[in-house]
Amino acid sequence: MRVLRGEYVLIMNSKAPIRDKIYTLGMALKQFNHDQIYMRPVLRELLNRIREQRPFDMNGRRGRKG
Repeated sequence: MRVLRGEYVLIMNSKAPIRDKIYTLGMALKQFNHDQIYMRPVLRELLNRIREQRPFDMNGRRGRKG
């Protein structure tokens, strides 16, 4: 997910399997603080099950977290 002209943009492969699309969307949603908004418990549980990942550097390798 990137910021483009002040707004967050998520680009997803339309040919990716639905499982990968859900995972990608979940990873993007985890970047935001969603404690102050209502979310169905099943969605909150799904987001909690997605493990944190380190961001990629510009060379496509996983960088250090923090």
